[in-house]
Amino acid sequence: ERFQGKVAIVTGGTAGIGLATATELVKEGAAVTITGLPQDGNEAIDELVKLGGDVLCVLGDMADDSFCQQVVSDTVARWGKVDLLVNNAFSFLAKALDAAREDFAYSMDAGPVAFARMMQ
Repeated sequence: ERFQGKVAIVTGGTAGIGLATATELVKEGAAVTITGLPQDGNEAIDELVKLGGDVLCVLGDMADDSFCQQVVSDTVARWGKVDLLVNNAFSFLAKALDAAREDFAYSMDAGPVAFARMMQ
């Protein structure tokens, strides 16, 4: 358990690569906060808790500055620190050829801009 005593945040941790990463961190002993969209979360939490994980799920939109702050604040409130950050969340909901400028702007806010916010 090489991450015993460590606290990790995995954005986009309710599905796919993010959930797989959170699963491995839990197996290795880390306490993990996962993020996802409001319609996600319950199945991911159940899966991680079954592994014996100490897990917090914070649902919201990574494009929202206050949500990024909330994720870190909630994690620190629960465990007192953050040791690891996995910036995995990314969202592009429109079809590229049909996408408006606002779709691309949202994608950047929910991806690279949110990555930078989380590291701050």
